[in-house]
Amino acid sequence: MEFAQAFATTLRVLRMERDLTQERLAERAGLHLNSVGLLERGLREPSLYTVFQLATGLDMTPAEFVQAVSERRPSIKSRSGQ
Repeated sequence: MEFAQAFATTLRVLRMERDLTQERLAERAGLHLNSVGLLERGLREPSLYTVFQLATGLDMTPAEFVQAVSERRPSIKSRSGQ
C-alpha cells in the first residue's frame, strides 16, 4: 500500500472512530477543511507539521498517529531491517 493511501485510510478510520466529521477534525487540528479532505482521499501527502496538528485533533500523540499509519503499511517495518 502506498504511503498516501495508508495515511488516508488511517486518518479516515481514526476520525470516524472518534465520531468526528472532517469539518470538526479540521477545526480541532487548526487545519483547513479542504486539507483534511485531500489527505483522506490520498491526494496530498502530509507535512510533519500536519501530522502533529492531526494528532492533536485526534487526541493522540504524533508517535501514536505515525504508529497507526505504520501498522497499516507493513512494508515500512520490513524496510527498517535492511
